[in-house]
Amino acid sequence: MRKTKERGSSQVSSVNTTCEFDDEEEPPGKPRRHPIWRDVPDKKWNDWRWQSQNAIRSVRQLRELLPFTPDELEAIGQLEGEYKLAIPPYYFSLINPEDENDPIRLQSVTSPLEALHSESSMEDPLDEEKDSPVPGVTHRYRDRALLVTTHVCTMYCRFCTRKRATMVRGGWDAVSRDDERMIEYVRDHKEIRDVIVSGGDPLTLPLPKLRFFLENLAAIDHVDVIRIGTPRPDNLADEALRQRVDRSARIGGKGVDPNAFQPPAGNYARSCAGPANCS
Repeated sequence: MRKTKERGSSQVSSVNTTCEFDDEEEPPGKPRRHPIWRDVPDKKWNDWRWQSQNAIRSVRQLRELLPFTPDELEAIGQLEGEYKLAIPPYYFSLINPEDENDPIRLQSVTSPLEALHSESSMEDPLDEEKDSPVPGVTHRYRDRALLVTTHVCTMYCRFCTRKRATMVRGGWDAVSRDDERMIEYVRDHKEIRDVIVSGGDPLTLPLPKLRFFLENLAAIDHVDVIRIGTPRPDNLADEALRQRVDRSARIGGKGVDPNAFQPPAGNYARSCAGPANCS
C-alpha cells in the first residue's frame, strides 16, 4: 500500500513495508529480512547465487521499497547510466527505511548528491593510473602492489573510488593477456612482498580464474602475503561463502587468512559502512 508524507516542501512516496529494528540487540540474534522477501525459503536466502541473481539493480525497484521525492527519483534515474546499482536482498534488509541517513542506505542506495561531483573528480580520485605500470596493477608503495582482477561486485558502494571501471562489460571469466602481465610484473619486481588481490570483488571470479591469480602469486618466492580485498562477507547471507574463502586460502597457500573475513552481522556491517569496507 503506497502512502505519502511531507519532506520539506516536496511530497515523498513510500511503501508500507516497514522492518522492525531492535536497538537493544547488538549484533542481531536473527538476520533481518525485508517483508517483500518473507516467503523466500531459507535455502535460497542463504545461497549467494540467489542473492546475486535477485539483487536490486534499478531505480524502478528502489522506488517500491524506499521513500523518495519526485525530484530525487528523477535525479537518481539519470545516474543509472553512469554507475551500476546492485544491492543483494540480505544487505538491503539491513537498511532502516525510516532513516534517510541510515549508513547502509548511504553506502548502497543511489543518491542525487552523486550528480554534484564532476566527472573529472570522480574519474580517478586516488590517482591510481599514475602508479599503474601495467594495466590492472597499482604499485604505489615499494614492497606492495594491488591487482584489479575484476570490475564486478555483488554490491556497488556509492563511494567507490573505481567507478570508472564498473561500467565495463564482459571479459571477466577467462584469463586475459593483461591478467598474465599483472603476474609477470609482480614476478619481475622482487621488492614486492605484499599483494592485494582486489577489484571489484575478486570473490565474484570463477574459481579457475581466482585460482590463476592465487596459485601464480603463491609460487613467487619473494611474495610473503596475499590479501583478498572483498566486501562480500558483509553483503551476502551465505554459509557457503565461508567455504569459498577457505578454498581460496588453500589455493593461495601463502599468508591468505580466511579468518580475516568477518561473518555477516547486521550491526557489524552497519559499523563498517565506509570506505575501509572495500579494498
